[in-house]
Amino acid sequence: MFGHEQHEWEIRREIEQLGLADHVELAGFSDDPAAELDGMALAIHASPVPEPYGQVVAEAMARGVPLVATDAGGVPEIVDGGPARVGWLVPPGDVDALAAAISAALDDPDEAERRGAAGWERARTDLGIGPSTDTLVQVWRTVAGRDRPRVAIAHDYLTQRGGAERVVLALLRAFPDATVHTTLYDPDGTFPEFRDVDIRVSPLNRVGLLRRHHRAALPVLAFASHWLRIDADLVVASSSGWAHGFPTTGRKLVYCHAPARWLYQSERYLGGDPRRSPRGLALMVLRGPLRRWDRLATATADAYLANSHVVRERILEAYDIEAEVLPPPFAVHATGELESVDEAVELGAGYHLVVSRLLPYKNVDQVVKAFRGLPERLLVVGAGPLLEQLREAAPDNVRIATNLDDAQMRWAYAHARALVAASHEDFGLTPLEAGAFGRPTLALRAGGYLDTIAEGVNGAFFDEPTAAAIRAAVVADRDVVWDEAAIRAHVEAFSPDRFVERVRAAAARLAS
Repeated sequence: MFGHEQHEWEIRREIEQLGLADHVELAGFSDDPAAELDGMALAIHASPVPEPYGQVVAEAMARGVPLVATDAGGVPEIVDGGPARVGWLVPPGDVDALAAAISAALDDPDEAERRGAAGWERARTDLGIGPSTDTLVQVWRTVAGRDRPRVAIAHDYLTQRGGAERVVLALLRAFPDATVHTTLYDPDGTFPEFRDVDIRVSPLNRVGLLRRHHRAALPVLAFASHWLRIDADLVVASSSGWAHGFPTTGRKLVYCHAPARWLYQSERYLGGDPRRSPRGLALMVLRGPLRRWDRLATATADAYLANSHVVRERILEAYDIEAEVLPPPFAVHATGELESVDEAVELGAGYHLVVSRLLPYKNVDQVVKAFRGLPERLLVVGAGPLLEQLREAAPDNVRIATNLDDAQMRWAYAHARALVAASHEDFGLTPLEAGAFGRPTLALRAGGYLDTIAEGVNGAFFDEPTAAAIRAAVVADRDVVWDEAAIRAHVEAFSPDRFVERVRAAAARLAS
């Protein structure tokens, strides 16, 4: 049975509770996946949520292993052999149907063998895998750490606690031996997990002011990027402006959060016309040479991954590159320690929640205005240039908390009624974090939220980032009863395990 290592302890606990400890063995990752597959009487792929592509199913078929698989997502397209009946497909989450299919396969070994042979034939003809599974097996071995290339991770700057920094932590989970290369690193400003990582920085990091205020380094970050030459077989660059330009001796896979917003979305990034502020005027002067640098940096990449369909379109428009979409994972899990948040305790359970950097384009000011005069309460979690302005404008039913750790974030999500997300996001990450706790999201109908919110399942939309539209959405949600189990099932499709699996496969394709 195929599974994920992150949930191994949960699986072991369930096995023990069912009294099956003497009958089920968790073998972990194999150094010889081909031998493991060849020894299987039946492969079972029982994911309760849709898979975007049934990679492990294709691997089993390519070895002639009969299989039982979930009839959802991309799996049926892989398994569908027409009249040949390649495998047994069962509805996701239907335990009885799964048990019946497994029994049918084991009770009729001749039929199982016939279906395994049909899968072998389909893998080599319709799926075009080829005469052997050497390529897939090499991918798997690379994932397992055998014959693994030297991998490094690049990131613009590690000075904040946000979604992009969480992606770097997820990349470290995919490539635990990787070094991390970045222009600036502030251990106190970003997640504490980075303190245990081998981080290489540019000479700019000696300037304490720039570590604490990375935006002040904008005029010189292009030059600093050239100092970060990375000696590795493969660099995975987590980039929204700079890391894709770090030079390397090997190949480069770019995970793009967005083409540089200050270059291609200047007005939205600054919250107004760039010509009306000294900072904006400085950006206008730099934009031409920085765009030329940006396009030259882009040309050094071997492949691009986009974090959403919106970003995929922006990459195509800015660089004329077709990028594969790989959603980032949510990282705040419902399981784990909870630590109370003073501001949340003051409000009492059932408040609405905003989790955001406090920048103009995030529209947090409009959310705060929307709650003025409402009986509902609002907790804002975040930091940024607008912090003091928002604190001064906040009414009595609004609290603002900054620099929460993961245990506190779990508390904030667990005690909320709903998340409110009013920004123009390239990817809607916070609705997934809220969804892990069974909490819905009221979001702007735009950008990356269209990727992560299924209307009526894990959230509802409003059409404008204005106080009036947000207020109307909050009022309309008062009597809605949300299905917490359905919300959690939806967000599981964006789990860290799936991200790790797909980014490893993408890296292996370049490294092979």
